[in-house]
Amino acid sequence: MQDLFSHKYEALNPQTFTLSDFDILNAGFKSPYSTLLYILMRKSKAVDIYQTSITVGEKLPGNQSWHYHHIFPDANFDGERQRIKNLIEEAEENGSEEDLKKLSEQMTRLEYSIYSIPNLAFLTPETNESIGDSEPSGYLNKIMSRPNGKEILEAQMVPTDPPLWKFNKFEEFRKKRTEIILQRINEYLNKENLI
Repeated sequence: MQDLFSHKYEALNPQTFTLSDFDILNAGFKSPYSTLLYILMRKSKAVDIYQTSITVGEKLPGNQSWHYHHIFPDANFDGERQRIKNLIEEAEENGSEEDLKKLSEQMTRLEYSIYSIPNLAFLTPETNESIGDSEPSGYLNKIMSRPNGKEILEAQMVPTDPPLWKFNKFEEFRKKRTEIILQRINEYLNKENLI
């Protein structure tokens, strides 16, 4: 994100300014990229995926806030977390510092991936709660089967390729969504003459 602010005294040159997939893949919900994602969704008139009459960013009843929604819910990864924790315990028992370090890094990468921008969408609290811990292959297929389902998902920058909605395709999903987000960012920055 530093590159976005490196133009303090001169305009960004669109020929040299680029965001990489690494920037998005490793950005979390607290990063400035989440704000940029929110702006892009508002600009594209993205809607809540269940309550399609509500546009992202619209004021919600009772001053509720929009929720960050994990497309692949956090709880879906509990099995993988437990597997890594078990291996960490084994490494501690065996006194293997090298294995312990690798496994700790693996756990950190998993957590970063779950909370990364490519796994986040903006939903109303009601929709987020109704989806709960549902697997994406279930609830995204229901949305896709609606007459305008594909457009709803595309506005939220969700890949519309159902095989990517399976748990074992999580990293492929993140990479594909990153491509879509980067494309939209670059289109937006160029269209608005921000670079």
